[in-house]
Amino acid sequence: MNRTAFRVAALVACTFALCGPPLSAQGDPVPDTVGNFAVFHNPAPYLDENRDEAMVVSSDSDRMSTLIWSCRGSRTRLDVLLDRYHGFSGLAAKLVHRFDRGRQDTIVVRLADDVGMRYALPASQVSAFTMQAIAASRLTVRAYTPGGLAREYVFDLTGAARALGSLPCAAAPRRPAVTRRASGSPAARRPGA
Repeated sequence: MNRTAFRVAALVACTFALCGPPLSAQGDPVPDTVGNFAVFHNPAPYLDENRDEAMVVSSDSDRMSTLIWSCRGSRTRLDVLLDRYHGFSGLAAKLVHRFDRGRQDTIVVRLADDVGMRYALPASQVSAFTMQAIAASRLTVRAYTPGGLAREYVFDLTGAARALGSLPCAAAPRRPAVTRRASGSPAARRPGA
């Protein structure tokens, strides 16, 4: 098993253990490997029911973290898993991140579950972060606990454009969406309609 396949297997196991399996409209989720991403396409007849996910695990095995893009209908949610055993158990954490050799930015993430490991990026920043991830090859994140402890994570974003572009919620602004008509049958939304 090569290193990428091992990381994807570890990522899937970690995600199921921490977050439960992705929701599926028809049977078990089907993960695909796209570059360094694991992508779960969970078939849904309408965009507002979509629950697809794309995940990438950090490159350093001793500092495991995961970024998870999740469709919640047409909305995209972005979570980061931070290890509570390294001090990430509070209600918030600060992320200082840099795509490739770009400028550093800071985001405060909020606890998104009761386990204390899944933190959500603010909804207002998900789209810009996603567009930067699609264009980049590497992401470095230094995460700070409220007590000032820091952990650094490096994400190899190989395959990001294809993986994230395959999520209906992330790609929705760039292609027509499937909507529900009053009668309940799907209809393609036409530009300008």
